[in-house]
Amino acid sequence: MTSVLSKKLNTTAIYTTNHDSDVLYINIHKNGQEIFSYDSAPDYFEGGDTPPAISDIDKLLSEYENIDKQDFLNVLNSEEVFADDLHYKIAEKLSLPVYSVGLGYNFLSEAGEEEIRELENEYSIKVEQIGISN
Repeated sequence: MTSVLSKKLNTTAIYTTNHDSDVLYINIHKNGQEIFSYDSAPDYFEGGDTPPAISDIDKLLSEYENIDKQDFLNVLNSEEVFADDLHYKIAEKLSLPVYSVGLGYNFLSEAGEEEIRELENEYSIKVEQIGISN
């Protein structure tokens, strides 16, 4: 879906999943092409403890020229207890707004009108439904 969205809107789209504050997945697409992929714990569900899987970091950093590669790798490889904390650090490095962490489809699809208005007021954003079809 991230690929389709980024291609249809001719922009960059970021997909993240935070599994029970233990595992963070990030995929970034630009104009339909993946430019970055990250899995904080690739063998988590098999009980393993391998380092994070990181791909296409140079493609990503070509889009974010103000980010130091080693500094960003240090964040990606940090041993945060909670994936939420790692997500905040990555969002900060990519200059993403703080509300981008934890604000996703599930939250928005289950939020009531009052929660949406509070979110809009707190972060000075406008939440609207858009339709994307293949």
